[in-house]
Amino acid sequence: AEFKIDSHRIEYWNSLFGIEKILVEGTEVSKRFSFFGTRLRFELNSDNYILSSSYPALGKRKIKLKLEKNGNLVGKLDIDPNPNQRIYWWPVIIIAAYLLFNAFYLK
Repeated sequence: AEFKIDSHRIEYWNSLFGIEKILVEGTEVSKRFSFFGTRLRFELNSDNYILSSSYPALGKRKIKLKLEKNGNLVGKLDIDPNPNQRIYWWPVIIIAAYLLFNAFYLK
């Protein structure tokens, strides 16, 4: 996803492993781990920016992005996640629950 602010290109990237990052003109300025959304902070020309992302576990499967400059909203985007990065959570949850149950209750 991409925002244009003044003459700057601000890009949002996320990975299958939950790494979200912001690039300004191709240079990484912020990076965090998150599966369901986070707030990435960065500075550009003495202005403070926050790019908030949210990705609901259920319902409409769109990544919602909100870009703020000095506390004021300057852009919003709803993007479809890359289908190659989609994780089907139910099998992951069932396997994790099974492993935890075996580790703590079947000693």
